[in-house]
Amino acid sequence: MGSTTEDRSGGQAAPGETVWPGHSGVGGVSLAVERARPAERSAEAARHALAQWSKVPTQAFPYAEVLAHYRAVGRNHADDDLLAELRTVGEKLTASAPAYGEERLLADWLPMTYDRTDGDYDSYIGTAVFDSLVEQAGPGRRVEAIDGFTAVAVADLVAIEAEVLATAPDDVRAYARTRAAARTLTRIADYLPRAAAESEDLAQLRTALTGQSAADTLAAVASKAAQSTAESFPVLYRKAVELTLIPTTRLHDELMFIRSIQIFEGVYQQVARDVEAAAAALELGNVPAVLELLADGAARIEATPILYRVLTGMPIDSFAVIRAYTDGRSAIQSRWYRQVEAFCVPGQPMPTGKKIPAVVVEGPGLDATFASRAASLPADRAAQVAEAMERLDKAWGAMKRNHWGLTLKIIGDVPGTGGTSGASYLKTAAQVPLFPRLRDEAGTDAPEDTTSEEGVN
Repeated sequence: MGSTTEDRSGGQAAPGETVWPGHSGVGGVSLAVERARPAERSAEAARHALAQWSKVPTQAFPYAEVLAHYRAVGRNHADDDLLAELRTVGEKLTASAPAYGEERLLADWLPMTYDRTDGDYDSYIGTAVFDSLVEQAGPGRRVEAIDGFTAVAVADLVAIEAEVLATAPDDVRAYARTRAAARTLTRIADYLPRAAAESEDLAQLRTALTGQSAADTLAAVASKAAQSTAESFPVLYRKAVELTLIPTTRLHDELMFIRSIQIFEGVYQQVARDVEAAAAALELGNVPAVLELLADGAARIEATPILYRVLTGMPIDSFAVIRAYTDGRSAIQSRWYRQVEAFCVPGQPMPTGKKIPAVVVEGPGLDATFASRAASLPADRAAQVAEAMERLDKAWGAMKRNHWGLTLKIIGDVPGTGGTSGASYLKTAAQVPLFPRLRDEAGTDAPEDTTSEEGVN
């Protein structure tokens, strides 16, 4: 990659080491790498700050200094001594941290800093941090918390791309990426309805996107809308999102990639909760609740092409490097993605492996519950439930075909990082329905292997 042999850690790249690009932005290194001070690259600042904290652990943990080092060199090139010190702190906290508060956040976050050799998908995107804070929100606030955290991740994605565009207004790839990211913010109500809040800044961003606004104008308007959106949520949400951006490489494109899959995880989690709750409501005969829950899940999934549009701007050579550094951290490990399908039909064959924990679901699942309860429902109500299930099934299948199409476009037909066959596996998986009984009764075949034009072209 790139045209320089200079290693951004301060010297020349050693034989076999990655040669980082000589520019920043799309297809290049991140602005954090370009702007890093020598003390940040060497971890001197982080080690000093951590030593001071160790003497007085009641003071605030030096997150900023640690993050500055990791973002300057990439998680996989982090200083060995700093990594060892962070592991020591993390292992002590894991055994004694309370269920809530600052120590809980630190205990959940620290494993992200020392997972170089044993990391998985969850440690890559900070699942423990988000899950812990969602649980702390309480049963009545979890939906709002999930959408809220995810919305802040969307805002940060926009802010990251807008900052790059502001530094390189003539870069057509940066312009296209910023426009795509900005659209995810202006349409946030479609896939994060509990976090949607109209504002003047968002209205101005929509106006800027209606035409080909000048690059500096788009960057400024997008940045302002991202900031105001993030600031509309609690500080704790913003802190959690900020902490969970720890790239394994020095590439700017990985920042976009991490934020994108975190956003997808937020959507998957809400849909999984919708399907689980719908099955329980159907068992009780509460059809209105079933229809509302399935409509919510389907609407969220139907809006995901706007998220795939951002990912289509991933340069092929950048993703090749990211894949190499994230081997073993495959999205096939996503618990919430797999739980959506498991809540529909428990026991379906799924990929297995030491980094792919089993998904255990109690009860028959929505597909079987509908099959057993349909006859006891009024005919019109049963038809409404079937229609709602079909809508979700269609949306989920289209999303999986978008994933397959995107994968084929960016990496081709090569093995996946999670041990699957890659794009060919995704192609096959895209043809598996959420509700096979419903499809069998209707006498319909699996949808054709097409992809959404908005999603991957």
